[in-house]
Amino acid sequence: MHALILKLSKLFINNLISKDLINSKLKMEQIKKEGQITILFGGKISVGKSNIAQKFCGVDNQLPYCINRIQKCGMNLKITLIDTLRHEIFGAGNMKNYFKLILKGGCLVLVYDITDRNSFEEMIKYYFESMKIQDRKFTYLLLGNKLDQSFNRQVSFSEGKSFSDSYGILFFEVSSLFKLNIEEAYNQLIEETIERIF
Repeated sequence: MHALILKLSKLFINNLISKDLINSKLKMEQIKKEGQITILFGGKISVGKSNIAQKFCGVDNQLPYCINRIQKCGMNLKITLIDTLRHEIFGAGNMKNYFKLILKGGCLVLVYDITDRNSFEEMIKYYFESMKIQDRKFTYLLLGNKLDQSFNRQVSFSEGKSFSDSYGILFFEVSSLFKLNIEEAYNQLIEETIERIF
């Protein structure tokens, strides 16, 4: 009788251990399927950064800071979006401190206005400044905004595409006013970031 009780006790303990191992494994798999991504927006004043950021955030969220939780590529993602409109960080000498907000899950969305050549030239400066940040691990997205005003364009599609191809940057021309190509750009940015860091 004593031997039977001992045997049953061992079976019970082994069963508990097995359950703990299974639960631990499931928790680890769950962690692997979760991730955090931070998206920052940069560019000259009035190129439409905030409008694009708001489209990324969704109507229920308010800038300059918002969090989205989505499922993508089999992962649960917490996406933090930070609009730079109220800071204009790039021109304020605070770039290094600001980029400390971006860890390995960082994305930098550089925006220019296709009807303003100077904004394109400023965007290029921002890009090379960001390249100076030590241990940078950004996914870049280049957006030429105001496609709805293409009749006034000063920057051709081929110029934006050529720059993005030269440095391996995602590139879209968009219209924040009509939401043209906004969703496609956002989805591709997230997918590339997932592929890069997870």
